[in-house]
Amino acid sequence: MASVPWSFPTSMLMMKHALTAQKSLPRKSQKQGLYNMTDMQAAIGLHQLRKLPRFHARRKAIAERYHRAFREFGELEAPTERDWAGHAWHLYVLRLNLDRLSLSRDAFIGELRARNIGTSVHFIPVHRFSYYRDRYRYSAADFPVASREFERIVSLPCSPHMTDDDVEDVIVAVRSVIEEMAISPSAVALSAPST
Repeated sequence: MASVPWSFPTSMLMMKHALTAQKSLPRKSQKQGLYNMTDMQAAIGLHQLRKLPRFHARRKAIAERYHRAFREFGELEAPTERDWAGHAWHLYVLRLNLDRLSLSRDAFIGELRARNIGTSVHFIPVHRFSYYRDRYRYSAADFPVASREFERIVSLPCSPHMTDDDVEDVIVAVRSVIEEMAISPSAVALSAPST
């Protein structure tokens, strides 16, 4: 019987990383972290994929409600969807026209938080991370467009698990902040229907 040059766990590891039969793993693989998912994560992911069409439809419906509610406000820029590309709507990122508002993006987020609406900022420019700032001495001046856009974006809740009432709460909160903080009041009344 031929001898096996590696143990079963090592051969499984090699199989998972699509490595050819070698007596040892390449040094590069040994030093780098492993980022592939576990079998359990894959099983859960496969189950979740069945829900994707329903989740996407709900997110798209939420995005459409947000569009209708915010389109009349010059203080806001809603995300766009191109004819040639579908949007996943995994995020609904508003751009604030800060020259029309009397508050910063961070203050806008604070105002929404005070109204019990959680938001986030998902797109942080690389030059703002300490590694790149320290290692390459990057500054905001090196990336003026990324820096400007970062200061005006905010992601609104867009979960497929949100109820219609949850969506309406977000709409009412955003509209009230805009109405209160607009430099010149918008023609749109706060009480205008959002649906």
